Amino acid sequence: MIKYSSKQDKEHTQLAAFLEKTRYLTYKIKDIKDGPNPPDFVCINNDYLDSIELTELFKKKGIRKHSEKELEASQGNILKKVKEIIDKQSFANPFEVKVDFRTIHNPNGKYNIKAIVPALSSLIINSVQSVEPDFDKIKPRDRSLNNLGISKVVIRNGVMFGKKWLKNTRFNKIRIHFVRRDPHDEILLVLRKKGVILKKYQQKYRNSYLLIITNRYEGSQAFRFSEEFKKNIYETKFDRIFIFDYFNFTHFELKKANYNPGH
Repeated sequence: MIKYSSKQDKEHTQLAAFLEKTRYLTYKIKDIKDGPNPPDFVCINNDYLDSIELTELFKKKGIRKHSEKELEASQGNILKKVKEIIDKQSFANPFEVKVDFRTIHNPNGKYNIKAIVPALSSLIINSVQSVEPDFDKIKPRDRSLNNLGISKVVIRNGVMFGKKWLKNTRFNKIRIHFVRRDPHDEILLVLRKKGVILKKYQQKYRNSYLLIITNRYEGSQAFRFSEEFKKNIYETKFDRIFIFDYFNFTHFELKKANYNPGH
């Protein structure tokens, strides 16, 4: 995890990354803040001043906490049961299995353990049996596991270059973060709070933008946005609203009422 000297340093880094990865490459961040109620940032573009409000999007307090703990407990139980099956096999070398549970299609429900344990066990057994004993790493692909809540499985050999670095076969989770899908309530909360701030200075600038930061690999900021969600239209005084995933460096723009794409 990156450590920043201050909140301002963190936000400056996030904004610079966003400007670098989008078509707004002509923007320069103006460090001098103007007036008693300034925006988070003022940027210069073609001699015009535009304001940018930057905020990090967090899961709504208390939302699905119980479900998150249940899912993580189920993940651990799944790996325990699969390991019991694998340990009964006679493999030449021990190996490490990493399972990515982050893609679960129904966050409100539970894993189908009766289906997922045999499916994952078979995938691992078949993958290890089908390669040479001195394999380094394999990434078995089985799309049916996606429907069960697993997006990726990585297997590493416990023996490399003739040396045994792993005593016994072990299982780990790649990520355990609970991904919140389509956080409409959180977006509305941000728009209300930032809208109040915007009223204090909006007339001073040509355009006012809102940049919402997410981070898929931080538990409190892990979100997934469906194509249906991206069709939502929001009422706001901001000229444009962007959502930027700081880990993946991907972004998209939220739709707003009376939006003019040439603005």
